[in-house]
Amino acid sequence: MDDGFRAADADRERVAAVLREEMAVGRLTMEEFEDRLSRAYEAKTWADLRALTADLPVDIAFEGEVRRAAPPAEPVPQPVGGPPARGFPWFAPFLLIPLIGMGFAVAHGAFGALIPMAFIIWFIVGAGSHRARRRAHYRAHYRMR
Repeated sequence: MDDGFRAADADRERVAAVLREEMAVGRLTMEEFEDRLSRAYEAKTWADLRALTADLPVDIAFEGEVRRAAPPAEPVPQPVGGPPARGFPWFAPFLLIPLIGMGFAVAHGAFGALIPMAFIIWFIVGAGSHRARRRAHYRAHYRMR
């Protein structure tokens, strides 16, 4: 920004409007406003106009002013992969039926039915843990960068 450029009438009006707004919200007293307003209309350069608003929370762009673009914001990393891991194992509902069957087998003395039920439970738990290991490997490999 080169503040040595001569101010145009539109620039002076822009600063006057900002001063009016700042007085309306209570940042300037009436005396300060009148003083700054008269100095705004007498200003010759952009530097003179910027000095009038230097202590105010405003950023004025004058007509024809070329501003440097702000550096681009750092991109927010996006998670990669499937849905988040659940706390409750996905295969737990499938364990319910064999466990109930084992309970009936024990209650009725049919201990021969325990062996097939144990294999079914072993298969369900093994399949669930295999899926959990696959998902963990996938997440570790495609972690957010």
